[in-house]
Amino acid sequence: MRAALDAAGLNLYSAIRLESLPGELASEVARVAEAGHGTVVLVGNHGAKLWPFLTPRLEASPDPVDDYSREVVARVIDRHLDGHRGRILYPGDAVLPLQRLGAACGWGDRSWLGINVDRRFGSWYAFRVVFLTACELPERLLPAAPSPCASCAGRPCVSACPVGAPRAPGEFDLAACVEHRLQPGSGCAYRCKARNACPVGHADRYPQPMIRYFYARSLASLARGRVSPL
Repeated sequence: MRAALDAAGLNLYSAIRLESLPGELASEVARVAEAGHGTVVLVGNHGAKLWPFLTPRLEASPDPVDDYSREVVARVIDRHLDGHRGRILYPGDAVLPLQRLGAACGWGDRSWLGINVDRRFGSWYAFRVVFLTACELPERLLPAAPSPCASCAGRPCVSACPVGAPRAPGEFDLAACVEHRLQPGSGCAYRCKARNACPVGHADRYPQPMIRYFYARSLASLARGRVSPL
């Protein structure tokens, strides 16, 4: 299954039993789970591998990234889970604490950037699909590691941000960031200067067209009053 996902550009995967999640997080996920669905699967991407799969689809629908990711995962579920149905929670109507769920699976931890940062990929990764299944998959977690912010002495993200939004892990000033991005002629409209300044994960940095595409989508979402994932 992991090989099939990787071949489609979704090269980040974890599986965890519901009971292995920390208590409060397990309760939050259980509220949207169906009876018998005891394995939570996270599917995402890191680096540039997903981009060539997306570019032919960018004009195909209002949400080509979500559509492509759901399509791939639904196909993999049908082919590789021995007839077990998987229920896709994200993207969807279910409200999930994605960053906390990712942290529980080793996908980075809180950072000065307001998003999880991983010691391997930096901030250049994203959640694409979360699903539940009754299939008892082997747990697969990334090795736990402290946030790279803890050992970053220079904090270039702080000096690079024109509005001082990075303050401390868990204290990112989102309101200041959004207000600045929505200003006409903002230098952060189609990129994040603070994120680009982070020294972690350079090998996985998105190519410039990918950065611009996702930031254009997030900017449009902010203008409509909602946040879109990067």
